[in-house]
Amino acid sequence: MTPEVALPLFIQGNYIWAGVEPSGRVFGLFGIDPVHNNPHLGIVWMVSSPEIMNYRRELVRLTPKWLKRLHRIRPLIGNHIDARNTTHIRWLRRMGFSFLRTHPEFGVEKRPFHEFARLRS
Repeated sequence: MTPEVALPLFIQGNYIWAGVEPSGRVFGLFGIDPVHNNPHLGIVWMVSSPEIMNYRRELVRLTPKWLKRLHRIRPLIGNHIDARNTTHIRWLRRMGFSFLRTHPEFGVEKRPFHEFARLRS
């Protein structure tokens, strides 16, 4: 999806935060959406511009704090990630996410996606 299509869908959730540069420019959004009929599971998501790579250290340092906050909302969090997105797959592993299975034909384009999750410790 293009950002113009995807962003209105993302911002409908109850829990949304932004990564903001010192200049005030937003470089990313992330959040957690509830799963209806499952009070324990939350779908985590993130969209960003390439500028997020300018904040790698901060992202690695601050992610554990944000994961604790997300886990207060839902004890089990997860989603799917494009198997080609190796940079973010490494980051998810480093942050304690487990990879559960690979869906060989996922989504509109029928590409391989990994399902990942993290349980509150």
